[in-house]
Amino acid sequence: MKTLKLLLFLLLVSLSSLSQIKPYAEFEGGLTNWNHSMYTYNAGNHTVKSSPVSYYSSILIGLSYHNFHLENTIDTYFDKSQESKYTFKPLESNYMFNLHYDFKRLQLGVKHECTHPILSNMNETTNYYRATYNKIYFKIKIGN
Repeated sequence: MKTLKLLLFLLLVSLSSLSQIKPYAEFEGGLTNWNHSMYTYNAGNHTVKSSPVSYYSSILIGLSYHNFHLENTIDTYFDKSQESKYTFKPLESNYMFNLHYDFKRLQLGVKHECTHPILSNMNETTNYYRATYNKIYFKIKIGN
C-alpha cells in the first residue's frame, strides 16, 4: 500500500510538471506558383523538365515549455499537370525540425531542413534532387 501511495504521488508530480508543456499545431494548404525544374546534362547537351506546382499542404506540430519551442513541419508539393483535374501527384516533401529559445525580442535556435522527392511510379525515369542543411541562428525581432 505504501508503494502504491508513492507511485500515485510521483504520478501527480509528473502530471503537474507535464501540464506546463503546451502542444500546438497548424495546418496550411493552398496555391503556389513555385516552379520545379530539373536539369539533365549529357555530354554537353542538356534538357530541362519543368513542372509548375500549383498546390501544397503544410503541417506544423510543436511543443512549448516556457520560452523553449520544439517544432516539426512537413510541407508537401503537388504536381497538377496531370490529365485528370481530380488527381494530385505528390512531387516532393520538405521536412523541418526547429528548436529555439525566445527571450523578449531575441530568438536563438537550431534548425535542420531537408527535401526529399516522391517517386509515385518506380518505373518512371525521373531526375530528382535531395537537399539538406543545418542552421544555428540568432534572430532579432523588430516592431510588434
